[in-house]
Amino acid sequence: MRSIYIVYYTLKRQLKNKNEVIRGLIFTLLIILILGLSLKEAFTSDQFNQQNISVYSNKIEAFNSFQSYIASKPQYKHIIKLIKVNSNNVGIQNVKSEKSDVYIKILELPNKSIEVEKVSVLHSNDFEDSFIKSLINSYRNSLGEHNGEVNVVKGNPLDLASKQPNAMDYYSVTMIIMIMFYNCAYGANIVIEDRDKNKVSRIISLPISYRKHITCKIIGEVIFVFLEAIFLIMCTKFIYKANWGNKFVDIFLAMLLFSIFCITFGTALASIIKSEELISFIMTAGIAILTFIAGGYVPIEYLDKNINNLSILSPSYAIQTIVFKKIYGYSYSVSGFYLELILLSIILFMITMVFGKEKEQ
Repeated sequence: MRSIYIVYYTLKRQLKNKNEVIRGLIFTLLIILILGLSLKEAFTSDQFNQQNISVYSNKIEAFNSFQSYIASKPQYKHIIKLIKVNSNNVGIQNVKSEKSDVYIKILELPNKSIEVEKVSVLHSNDFEDSFIKSLINSYRNSLGEHNGEVNVVKGNPLDLASKQPNAMDYYSVTMIIMIMFYNCAYGANIVIEDRDKNKVSRIISLPISYRKHITCKIIGEVIFVFLEAIFLIMCTKFIYKANWGNKFVDIFLAMLLFSIFCITFGTALASIIKSEELISFIMTAGIAILTFIAGGYVPIEYLDKNINNLSILSPSYAIQTIVFKKIYGYSYSVSGFYLELILLSIILFMITMVFGKEKEQ
């Protein structure tokens, strides 16, 4: 019962700060609205990067058929450039030298049917990869062919808008994640309050161990941050009409996992560092940097390649990738990102338990 009371008290104390909570929620919604409206032109479908596709075909008729199909589709013809190659090696080399984004083979079989195969892809942008797969699949369907295995985005393969976020969709995800990350300050306050003997919470007087006491407060703060995230998701969905897909259970569970990471990040930081000013600086500057390299402010495809290579280091990138995967059904695996957040949360929690206890003694 004491543990439940501490969780309840921690959550209740946060909810009592109504003005602060409301200001934070309104601030987040305003940021999303401003970015969503001011940058909407940068996220339109016609801004999709041109795809250079090297094509090898054993019959000119097969190549011409594919070329005619693309030319007949307004959604494709302005963003796809075909490069005919004379051999398999040239096609692969074009991708390696970055002359082409993709290399595919189109073969006319002895029975006059046409087989389409994606051989190699240069880029790492999953939307573009899924777009190419969908193009191949839709062309196969137009021929009545289903040879080979291709993972495609569900839905109409010609509907670009359903496969990439617009500005409001994008910033609804990234800004909510950013605000959740900044809420690691709640975790830091757990340790700071318990360390400051002049501001000790009245529940410390309860006969309960330090580790259990801190754990219960962490749970209370996690619940609070998670509830804030759910509220913001619902607001952006129903007020801003942002696309959150239909896998809400998966998205909510991912947000719960990130809430745990955020709070334990704050508690671990405060357990190691005594200076409140230094803690605040690290959180403010560190989260801004991690959000930037994750593509929180600007999509990573618009950033320098060297910055793109650093994105994997950001927990924000991990949760963003998971959420976008759930919304748009991209083909990449996110199990590694789940594992990353779980392991980081466990490590941060252990740091809190070890270093926090040492400081208390």
